[in-house]
Amino acid sequence: IKEADANFSAHDFLSFAKRVYIDIQTAWCKRDMLPVRILLHDNLYDTTVKQVQAKIDQGVIYHYESMVVNTAYLTSYAKDSQYEYLTIYLNARMIDWQENEKTGAILRGDKTTRWDLRYKMKFMRLSGGVTKEAATNPTAYNCPNCGAPIELSPSAECAYCHSNVT
Repeated sequence: IKEADANFSAHDFLSFAKRVYIDIQTAWCKRDMLPVRILLHDNLYDTTVKQVQAKIDQGVIYHYESMVVNTAYLTSYAKDSQYEYLTIYLNARMIDWQENEKTGAILRGDKTTRWDLRYKMKFMRLSGGVTKEAATNPTAYNCPNCGAPIELSPSAECAYCHSNVT
């Protein structure tokens, strides 16, 4: 990656990936995926929104507490004519339970058991993309095409260059 992208840093990318993981899990628990729309491929976003809606319809609320990513490392890199793919492994630990929205009864899990979870996440960007220098706001997301700050919306379109951002 560094051969074609001198600004790429595995350390910085893994920090970003950990934040992405936490942001996605937090959005799931809040039952609102819009804050992470920009981070998910269209198919994954649509599927996840349907899953969240099904849980809302069932009256199930997910709770994740004391969430931490213990381990994260790069596992593979590939590219084709259109995209570059970077896969990472994450080991996370959290307290996880599900609650009945109406009664407050615990449906699954409990409020004390810490679970170790393992994930594989695949990130993609357009081939030939280069990492911009570190942003001054580490919690903001920027358009990968023009670098402008992203205002989250259901369309996930950059307000500046009108690129579809996923």
